[in-house]
Amino acid sequence: MATLRQVERFAVTLPTIQTSVPYTLATPLLDTSKAFLVFGTRNSANAPNQYHVSGEITNTTTLTFERDATGSTVEIVGYVAEFTAGVVVERGTVLSTTSTVPDAILSSITDLSKAFTLVSRHRQGTTFGDDDAYDAVIFDDAGTNKLRINQHRDNTGGTYRWQVVQYDQCTVKRGNASMTNLQPSVPVPIAPAVDLAKSFLIFYHRQDDGTPANIGQKLLRGRFTGATEVTFDRDNTGLAIDNIRWEVVEFTDDVTVEPVSSGFGATDGLNNEPIAPVSATDKAIALASDQLFLGKGNRTTDDVLGESMFTLDLTTVSNLQIQRSATVGSADVAAYVIDFGAGTPGPGLSAQNYYLGGNGMNRSNRGTGWVS
Repeated sequence: MATLRQVERFAVTLPTIQTSVPYTLATPLLDTSKAFLVFGTRNSANAPNQYHVSGEITNTTTLTFERDATGSTVEIVGYVAEFTAGVVVERGTVLSTTSTVPDAILSSITDLSKAFTLVSRHRQGTTFGDDDAYDAVIFDDAGTNKLRINQHRDNTGGTYRWQVVQYDQCTVKRGNASMTNLQPSVPVPIAPAVDLAKSFLIFYHRQDDGTPANIGQKLLRGRFTGATEVTFDRDNTGLAIDNIRWEVVEFTDDVTVEPVSSGFGATDGLNNEPIAPVSATDKAIALASDQLFLGKGNRTTDDVLGESMFTLDLTTVSNLQIQRSATVGSADVAAYVIDFGAGTPGPGLSAQNYYLGGNGMNRSNRGTGWVS
């Protein structure tokens, strides 16, 4: 049975003149093989070597965040969740020296139906393109469990920090989707139906360069649009998205999940989204479905990824603060608040009702809060 020890929320700044920064945990971990890290970043640069940041649990007291080049400030907000039982975490670092990243053999992960992937990456380069794109998948290769990271093309300057989390009381569905150059969205069926109050979606995607300045072609939002469907959508078309690797994680214990969909107008930098109260801020985490912590955006004139890069901060038990640094276009992000300390759902609206695409209410900060 998965038993939570603690969640530590943190915030750290990667200064303009530094390529890496350590963070010292307030409470040391007892066992790094039972702990995992999630984080988001915000930055307004237009160079991937400045805004792509990798992160890792370096040891029981230290987190390390790294990028390839200096030149801009990056704000980082995240969470470390540690368990005493029922969770196994395997982690590693892999360098890309060719278009093929070496597979990682998973020696501690024994059940892929209960495991999900978390990957971050920093890389060289000053223009966002197809070499910024990657996906990740875990699979059984003739009896050996492996993690494979796929790049869209040769990228000799990338460093991937990966975690594979096996959580005993969950089930994981995974698959692959794609979008044609004309599609603004694609629905993907999932079966059997999941409990939306206990499930979250994570995904990775890769694509061609497209129109370099049209960053909106390459930015996706992924969310549940029903108990048997997830939908990936974007604001700008004109580019095919070849690979969307997704995982749907559904908890089977007392853990609860609340989806939050947040819309930003072109000049909005911060949204405070009310949530059903979690049991405690040291028992809950927040993460976005896109594992670069991106949402969709409509920018067409430059490759400032910061319009759709977000930090997710549980400032109180009933508020999720979502923030970005670049206010150069509208954006939307799909996020999830996961309460590991929940025995029963807290007061307020049930997560099952938060957003069901066209079949229910779509929660957004636009207007007065609820829109059909």
